[in-house]
Amino acid sequence: FAAGAAPVSGLVDNTWFKMNFTNEIVDSDGKYDAPNSRFTPTVAGWYWCYARIIFYNAQDEMRSQSNLAFYKNGSNNGNNNSNAYRNGGGLFYFVTPTKSELIYLDANDYLEIYGRPNAVNNETAADGSGCHFSAFRLI
Repeated sequence: FAAGAAPVSGLVDNTWFKMNFTNEIVDSDGKYDAPNSRFTPTVAGWYWCYARIIFYNAQDEMRSQSNLAFYKNGSNNGNNNSNAYRNGGGLFYFVTPTKSELIYLDANDYLEIYGRPNAVNNETAADGSGCHFSAFRLI
């Protein structure tokens, strides 16, 4: 499956929030629950999962340490990854945490995407047009 997100505004600094990926792009087997923004495979196996969130702040006050995480069955699945949109130190208008991971899922497990913006002020938002969540079974 592959899904895009709706824009989110008014995010609180250094607070985890669930990303709402409600725009299904491809879901050939009907495994993605768009209203609840969760992927449930219904077939056990190893899944390649990818997500990207674009955080922005109109005052160029984003820090590059913003995070993204796969939540499996409601809990953080492990390592977080972050990535600055531009090279160099200081503050940015955009930061784009991305993450790809091979995750074993039982038939009834589910995945959700959570993000944590890190900005100087609480005027952070997530740009839905650049956000993506996808997963597919390898074996």
